[in-house]
Amino acid sequence: MLRSRDYAALASDAQLVLQALEQLNRLYCDEPDIQARFPELRHLRPYISHATSGQRDIPLARFDLMRGADGRWQMLESNSDCPGGLTLTGIVNRAFRASDFYDRHLVERVQAVENADGFLQLMRERSPRQPARLAFLWSEFQPLRNDIQTLHDRALSLGGPAPYIGPVQSLVFREDQVLADGRPIDLAFTKIDTTLGADGLIHWCAWRHDPEEARPLLEAMASGQLRTLSPLPAMMVAENKRALALLFEDDVRRTLSAAQCAAIDRLVAPSSCLGPACKAPRWTAAELLAVPHRFVLKTAIDTRGRGVFVGRDCKPAQWQLLVEQALAGRLLVQALIDAKPEAVTIDLEQRPPMHNVLSLFLYGGKPVGLLGRCARQSIVNVGHGGLLRPALVVDELPSYVEH
Repeated sequence: MLRSRDYAALASDAQLVLQALEQLNRLYCDEPDIQARFPELRHLRPYISHATSGQRDIPLARFDLMRGADGRWQMLESNSDCPGGLTLTGIVNRAFRASDFYDRHLVERVQAVENADGFLQLMRERSPRQPARLAFLWSEFQPLRNDIQTLHDRALSLGGPAPYIGPVQSLVFREDQVLADGRPIDLAFTKIDTTLGADGLIHWCAWRHDPEEARPLLEAMASGQLRTLSPLPAMMVAENKRALALLFEDDVRRTLSAAQCAAIDRLVAPSSCLGPACKAPRWTAAELLAVPHRFVLKTAIDTRGRGVFVGRDCKPAQWQLLVEQALAGRLLVQALIDAKPEAVTIDLEQRPPMHNVLSLFLYGGKPVGLLGRCARQSIVNVGHGGLLRPALVVDELPSYVEH
């Protein structure tokens, strides 16, 4: 549970950080020096940088937050590429309210994220045509289908042009439109996995072996012929772990407002990078090796909790190799949030200590609510055995909740 005034402060900072990430998108599209700071994107640079001004914002994000021992919530990741879990918040919270564990004396604040209709409205508002035909796309290669069936079915029930659901490989690209089942689509929600290849380049799972396989798709997205809810800069730049490190560097901060910089310092976990793409590293390799329990190393871009290495959980030899990868520019550095595990009630007989993460969703630049997750291990991810848990915004915390 989070007090409404604490939520409001968190939401205010999150909006400012989102604006800063949007500014970073713009800088990437216009500034070769910033483009060079993302070496893993060099094969996709022509497509990303072609984005028009209206395609450089971040319509959808999920900021993952962890509370440190000092009580501050700090942001670990930006998740600006059609993040998962947005249809689950309402399910989890409604199930909790119907259970015997729910305190019916609580005074809750409404969280818009609990209603999928608000998300579908966001999609329609982003469409260049009305009434909009929406599409919900996944890839035949390493398919991810989080949320899309639920969203498709709800969109279908609301009437209007019948939405499309299916693999992105089934799209047909014509000179002036993109077709699915023989009919044009206006806006797409994409769930396509992304990893870092052995060659150090982003592997977007819209292709199997070579980006050339996805060239018609990339060209359509870059030109705006295919509008996606998360445009290419949001997918590849703001989503990139390197983006959080750049928010602390002068090349970016000199283009931000004082309020945005202050929000970054309050909310974002201290982040940096090593290696040739970094101008001003916050830490040295020697520091990482001396006190590994203070750091986390992360692959520049990946999903489902992969590519995250917590120093205190690594053996010395493994950590040494990871620091070498960071020096080569393949991994980013983030300060470990010194979070105290909290007892989580699993059932009447189990209350194990677990690490907790709050995810704050933002639609169209505005915070709309929270999703809770927890795990026994340091990496809190449902794909790594984590659990979903209710996350409520209340006027006041009851006395039995630790502040």
